[in-house]
Amino acid sequence: MTWFKVDDKLRGHRKVRWLRRTKPPRRLKYDLLPAMGLWTLAGTWSADNGADGFVPADEVHAFDLGEYFAERLVEAGLWTEAERDGEPGYQFHDWADFNPLAEKVKEKRRAAAERQQRWRDSKRNASRNGVTDGVSNGSPTRPGPLPSGERAGGKKNSRAQLAVVHSWCGQCDERTRLIEVGDGGRPARCPRCHPRRETIGEAS
Repeated sequence: MTWFKVDDKLRGHRKVRWLRRTKPPRRLKYDLLPAMGLWTLAGTWSADNGADGFVPADEVHAFDLGEYFAERLVEAGLWTEAERDGEPGYQFHDWADFNPLAEKVKEKRRAAAERQQRWRDSKRNASRNGVTDGVSNGSPTRPGPLPSGERAGGKKNSRAQLAVVHSWCGQCDERTRLIEVGDGGRPARCPRCHPRRETIGEAS
């Protein structure tokens, strides 16, 4: 959106005060309000159309008594009669001192559009790389089995069951995989099929 900017000191400007003078055959005491109303509406048209202060005569004369008040604005020095591309009209005095030119407005809009596009591209690339502001929409993963003798939280389970990874040898107790050794029949891990026989060996 382009704004038509008006100086907050405009009401006291000498050119505006000049419009209070009467001009025959008009019988109104003041032409100030209707003339400045036309000035304001024409300014919004020029800003909206990127015309840099130019207003076609057809746009001005479409208002009631538009031609008369345009003449008064020219006399006051607020407008000058002008022509653009063969079309007659009016040009605001010192437009560029108070309003941005159309080319600068376009450049600003292009820069804003490029910044916005770069931001969108960065968000799109981040989403493709799996970075989504710390929020993952992927399916939850199932935890793998805990090592033997360990439970959730990293605590040791003193009563953990030993997983049987070897076939029963037929020489030891099938359930406990223990075998009696020595003269006293002391129980020890079976050296053939106990699951921890390779790392721990027989009990001494």
